[in-house]
Amino acid sequence: MDNTVLISGVLALLIALFVTVILTPITIKSCWKLGILDRPDGGLKNHKKATATLGGIPLFISIIIAGSLMSITSKFGNWEHIQAQAGNSLSLSSFAIAALIILLVGIYDDIWMITPKTKLVFQLIVATVLINDGLVIEKVSAFGSTNIIMGIAAIPFTFFWIVGSCNAFNFIDGMDGLAGGIGMIMAVALGILGINNGMHTEAIIAFMLAGSLLGLLLYNYNPARIFLGDSGSMLIGLILSVLAIRIVSINSVFYLPAACLLMSIPVMDTLLSVLRRYSYADSPARGDRNHIHHCLQSHGLSVKQSVHTLWFAATFTAATSVTLYFTNSWIASFAALVLAGVEIYLGITLGCLNLRALSHRIAIILHLPSSTNKALAQKYISELERLWEQMKPLFEKTPLDRAILTLEDISDDGKLSCKTYQWVRSEEMIANLLANRWTREFSINEKEHKKAVLQLESNKQLSRDEQRIEWLLKQIRSSFKHTSGKKQEIKIETEEIFAGANCGSVQDFYE
Repeated sequence: MDNTVLISGVLALLIALFVTVILTPITIKSCWKLGILDRPDGGLKNHKKATATLGGIPLFISIIIAGSLMSITSKFGNWEHIQAQAGNSLSLSSFAIAALIILLVGIYDDIWMITPKTKLVFQLIVATVLINDGLVIEKVSAFGSTNIIMGIAAIPFTFFWIVGSCNAFNFIDGMDGLAGGIGMIMAVALGILGINNGMHTEAIIAFMLAGSLLGLLLYNYNPARIFLGDSGSMLIGLILSVLAIRIVSINSVFYLPAACLLMSIPVMDTLLSVLRRYSYADSPARGDRNHIHHCLQSHGLSVKQSVHTLWFAATFTAATSVTLYFTNSWIASFAALVLAGVEIYLGITLGCLNLRALSHRIAIILHLPSSTNKALAQKYISELERLWEQMKPLFEKTPLDRAILTLEDISDDGKLSCKTYQWVRSEEMIANLLANRWTREFSINEKEHKKAVLQLESNKQLSRDEQRIEWLLKQIRSSFKHTSGKKQEIKIETEEIFAGANCGSVQDFYE
């Protein structure tokens, strides 16, 4: 390892760190002044208070400033054009333009929001800018000496790698410091590889990214004062995707096992998320709380513990990736494949993907017999009907006049369908109920993606006490889980529910 280049890399890291530490508080104050805040909504956004976003701005500016200073102080930066040993070339101006486009798209999305399709279009534009300038994966190494010439698949695969990386970091950015910490670990690994294989300019860029992310983590770590936002998460994914293409190469061949293993944590989460949403006929862009970090939290880990666990996993996979790079062989490639399989298995075990739902969805699409799935669906419906019958006495004891439960599920044609249960105190009163209606969508069983809507109506004014309503919904969910797959009667103790919600009686719940 060239010690002089290493010193330059450390200097680049420190400059980027220093600039980010200065710029981030300014960004936070500006966000508060302009009202650019990510506010909790009680659903996917469950942080405790409004938080500044646009973390991509200090990240981008610090890299530009550090790069400009390094172009003056370091003889290793050919800052007009870098020639990659992989046989392709990329001008830093094109790299900067691509990064600026993805930053601006992310800023717009963080402030005003754009549709997933529009975001994808701009990601494809960014990839086009880079590919047009020569960044193309033309050869890959899969198992040791086996080199694959991509041919006509080269450009589509490069598109997939760049766009996939942008979205992978967007998906994994769900907890304070998670995406930033994983990105920093990967950047350091790429910097080490770059110095060892002679990709000095790319190595310095990697260390600048690591320094910027370290500075941002001082404000993004739980409890976060600023979020990365789409502007930050997509920018991290873009930079790492480009650096991986240029650095993780052996004799002009992109070493796919090492590169994939390096990116495996966000890629695994994205893969399982796409399959999970496909299982329930949802859009891949539709958010949920079954990402790997959410699943760790559902198993009892705190936010910090979940983040630290995934940081450790990213460190392990990055170190293994570096090791595989230097021991390029079919054994190393097989080891990478096994490790990736273990990651996917653990993700499924934690609850990131319901294989039964996926198999049911595939059977529907392929028009395969699915008697087992239909039997399970019938069992689920019968259990829900028993639950509804047990809820009716609860409604009788309240001032409610009508209650409606709507269950969202997947029909045999793979589309979203609904099943509705209704309780009415008096049919004559229905026409007068529209004024006092309270509706809440909730999840009966998050692991099986079972959604429901409970609608309460009364001639009396409902108090809308969130704590007590949440307690009621919790009892419904827990009662269903208690009987799912077991031959037990569903039982809801009305007075116990409201006592647990700090209510004196059922009547107090509404008054």
